[in-house]
Amino acid sequence: MKAFVPIKTNTGFTLIELLVSIAVFAVIIMGIVSLMSNLFTVNRQQGGLLASQDEVRKLSFVVMSEVRNATISSTGAYAIDTAGTQQIIFYANIDGGSDVERIRYYFQNSKIYKGVVKATGSPAVYNLASEVITLVQGGIFGNPTLFTYFDDTYNGVTGAPLAQPVNVTAVRFVKMDVPITNTAGKSGTNAFTVTAMATVRSLKTNLAAGSPPAPALPTVDLQVNAGNGPVTIGYNATASLTWTSTNSTSCIANGAWSGSVGTSGTQSTGQLTTTQTYNLACTGPGGTTTDSVTVNVSPPPLPTVDLQGNGANGPLTLAYNSAVTLTWTSITATSCTANGAWSGSQALNGSTTTSALTSSVTYTLACTGPGGSATDSVVVNINPPPPVQPSCSSATPQSGTPSGNGNFRLDAYGVQNTTSLNFNVYSGAANINVAGADQGGGNWSATFSLSLLPTKGWYTVDVYVTNANYSNILCASTQFKRK
Repeated sequence: MKAFVPIKTNTGFTLIELLVSIAVFAVIIMGIVSLMSNLFTVNRQQGGLLASQDEVRKLSFVVMSEVRNATISSTGAYAIDTAGTQQIIFYANIDGGSDVERIRYYFQNSKIYKGVVKATGSPAVYNLASEVITLVQGGIFGNPTLFTYFDDTYNGVTGAPLAQPVNVTAVRFVKMDVPITNTAGKSGTNAFTVTAMATVRSLKTNLAAGSPPAPALPTVDLQVNAGNGPVTIGYNATASLTWTSTNSTSCIANGAWSGSVGTSGTQSTGQLTTTQTYNLACTGPGGTTTDSVTVNVSPPPLPTVDLQGNGANGPLTLAYNSAVTLTWTSITATSCTANGAWSGSQALNGSTTTSALTSSVTYTLACTGPGGSATDSVVVNINPPPPVQPSCSSATPQSGTPSGNGNFRLDAYGVQNTTSLNFNVYSGAANINVAGADQGGGNWSATFSLSLLPTKGWYTVDVYVTNANYSNILCASTQFKRK
């Protein structure tokens, strides 16, 4: 009898077993991915942190190397110009040339900048307007004290820093602390600080017989119109002041000007009416130096005035009852006064038209200024009035009707402006002229003989008057009848 052997069949994973297996595998894969991501992040952060640290260390090395080699400037100025908490200015030869550069490191808007000014000219000067500025470090944390200064009592470990404001002649040792914002994500910190130190070699106490070199005395050169002066300019003219200085940190003007000015510059004096002296005192670590310049001003010029009539200097001759237009100009005058045919205060320059003139007149204008007074006049001659025409108002014959051959009288009345008067008697071909005689009171009369009349009848009498400018002007008529 054979033994019973069970037969095993291969049916594979169930669906549940398969899902469980996939879930376990997914968890393992996610863990591996997260681990790798964290490793990459940490590696990137640490790399960024090391890069930032290396960048700041390089900057600190450069700054301290330049500070270590600070020296007297090309103009003779002290090695250190400014020792502030966020700015240091010193002189050092950083390009290997023959001149010493002015170096400035300063903090602004979370960044550190470097400014360099090269010395130019002979004698050498530092033109601050030519400063070349570059950004040397960004991401500065907070509002830090970048620079700390020590005197020769500091041994690198102990010793109090110099208090602000720092006397630059006491500085022997400079410390630089640069806090950098931790952008790499270092846990638990906001910033890291890189510190560097340097001794200013040229100022070490063991040099120059145990004492630092004395700061150079400032120099100052004040000029006017590009010369040392004195100069002379015209009244109310201007002059140009220019000045330069070395080894100075500030300059004060006094005399004809005042106030703080730059260590170099240019300025106009403005219009001058009197002699002026300009003084300038410039101060630096080595002391104070002054310079002066004098501007002499010429006396004010005598005013000038030009008065014209109808655009001409005159004298003018105009018709009776004419007007004239007066025009005038003056130079360097402050006031003008009319006299003669006109009066009163007048403008320095102007024009006016007179009323109708019936007689000759003279117009005068006097103008006064700082230099004195000047006058001008114009003469206007007026011709006599035009001649008046002779006239009469009426004429009458002797009353009654004449007859026979006796004398007969004629009269004219209201006679004016007359030197001679004629009665003209006529009728047809008869024409008799009889001269009149002045009877006074505007009455002229004449007597003629009736025998001169050829016939009886009506006769007309015309009256003619004459003077020097008019001849035989008919002024009146009348009639009479002869029987």
